[in-house]
Amino acid sequence: PIESIVTLPVTLLFLDKFKNLTKEEQADLDKNIRNIIAQLYGRQTPSGGFTYWEGGTDVNNWVTSYVGHFFTLAREKGYEINQNVLNKWIKYQRIKAQNWRTTTNTTNRRYTYNQSDLEQAYCLYTLALIGSAELGAMNRLKESNNLSLQTKWRLAATYALIGKQKTANE
Repeated sequence: PIESIVTLPVTLLFLDKFKNLTKEEQADLDKNIRNIIAQLYGRQTPSGGFTYWEGGTDVNNWVTSYVGHFFTLAREKGYEINQNVLNKWIKYQRIKAQNWRTTTNTTNRRYTYNQSDLEQAYCLYTLALIGSAELGAMNRLKESNNLSLQTKWRLAATYALIGKQKTANE
């Protein structure tokens, strides 16, 4: 079982790109990935977000984006992902993206702000990845001052993903 979401092995989805797997290894890998997916279902809250710890009740927005990213990639690789789980996740992400505002915390402002903008960029990226881009929220983030370099890159990738190459290059 996965103890915390940090150990979520997204890389397992691409293990076959780095190693020629035997039939037994592929079968074990498929079983492990299906088990991870099932365990993650249990971490979804009624709001559609996901908790960091098994049995937790507080949504962690970074984890929520990460789990949705994993589910999207797993689905692309042919693993079955419950559509109700995805729909709740998309709804949560869209609300979060639409309601995001720049952090105004003056204590340790740079760290807090950069985590907030990067978290928003990742949320927007995962929505675009699953085909549910929030262009208004993307544009609002793009117009924010003092975006971290990581945020700019993630946001550029998001624009590129939805075919807005000119904006991505800017």
